[in-house]
Amino acid sequence: MLRLVVVLLLVIDVFNILWDVPSLPAWLFKPYHDHYALFYGKLSPWNGPLTSLSDYLVVNGIFLFIIVSWLLYLALRRRSLLGGLLRATLRGRSPGHYMRLARALSRARAPWDGLELMGVTAVLIAALALVAAGLPLFGVLLPVLVLTGLPFLRPGTPPTTRLALLMVFMGLGISWGVEMVVVAPDIGRMNTVFKFYLQLWVLWGIVAAVGLAALLRPWGRRLSARWVWVLQVLWTVTLVALVFCGLLYAPTATRAKIEDRFVQTPPTLDGMAFMRQTVWHTVWRAPGQQNVFAPKEHDYRVELVWDYQAIRWLQDHADGSPVILEATSGDNYRWDLRVSIYTGLPAVVGWDWHQRQQRGDYAPQVAQRIADVFTMYSDPNVPRTLELLRKYHVKYIYVGDLERMYYDPAGLDKLAMMKDVYLDEVYRNPRTVIYQVRGWQP
Repeated sequence: MLRLVVVLLLVIDVFNILWDVPSLPAWLFKPYHDHYALFYGKLSPWNGPLTSLSDYLVVNGIFLFIIVSWLLYLALRRRSLLGGLLRATLRGRSPGHYMRLARALSRARAPWDGLELMGVTAVLIAALALVAAGLPLFGVLLPVLVLTGLPFLRPGTPPTTRLALLMVFMGLGISWGVEMVVVAPDIGRMNTVFKFYLQLWVLWGIVAAVGLAALLRPWGRRLSARWVWVLQVLWTVTLVALVFCGLLYAPTATRAKIEDRFVQTPPTLDGMAFMRQTVWHTVWRAPGQQNVFAPKEHDYRVELVWDYQAIRWLQDHADGSPVILEATSGDNYRWDLRVSIYTGLPAVVGWDWHQRQQRGDYAPQVAQRIADVFTMYSDPNVPRTLELLRKYHVKYIYVGDLERMYYDPAGLDKLAMMKDVYLDEVYRNPRTVIYQVRGWQP
């Protein structure tokens, strides 16, 4: 039966290919493809500041150290002019030895070795020129490109090694690519760099594992020269030091993150525990009187315990995923959207900058939602408020200290007057009220 199904599927696929008819999977995904919108698909030249070599090595230095070591190992183990010169350099030979070595090897494989040596010389000159021109990242990675290309093009290189070298090429392409172009529209080139660098990490992490295994394979063999033993010890110490420095990030960053708190609390898994004893003191500088009725500059002290109690009530009593209405000021790094964050319930507006940034052509709709939130809280017009509540399917209206900070008192009084007619008061504490819209349907 299984074989019959497989044969039938193959026949259908051949029919689809020959007559250009969409296959069954294509029909299943047709609604997605018809309505999918891509807002970030344009590449633009990058004219801003470039990545410094120190920053690049902080991110990719450990992998790059292993990969370059592996590439040099591939060059050293081959009996070629380049490999011979590298081995002679490591042994500290005299200039005369270089000449005899060059003559002997050039007679054996003159065409390939001569081109190889000339190409390496040209690349080193070009790399120095790039560094002198203020492009150190391009200059440093150019020799890596050559070290990768030589074994990749060399006859007899195993397919598995070629695959790893191809991944090195891809990483170099990413490293240079984000220096030259940016996926527009972006915030500078922030998303371009960190999203492509994630792929770079994966690619070079795999290659570094392959290279490390190849480098450690001859470690246990009997060493024929003292300089090889010294080189192995120095390399191992350097690798251990780099890995140790990389591992320092976890404990130091964890400590810094733990200390970045409103207040210090005992160790707990409760992410809301700080709210029970925190007073948020802020000097509110309103972004504009046209959408916020708070004074241009005013000191506020908000006791978060009242939000804590109201959020706990919603966590215990809100069934399903009802939409909530809460404050958003346009300043994303304040106490805004605390109810949505700590309950997981959808709000009329999310973290608005990300909402606008990620939705491209739909960003004006997000701005319209922010304006509608302002209207529902600040406009004393009851019919208009009811219209917007129905438009966004709002079930719960949250009024706490933050809403009183941001919005017109006349509009907030309107919500109190709507109680027992259009709204039901379902929760109250000394500083927070939660209303439920009458007749709400999921």
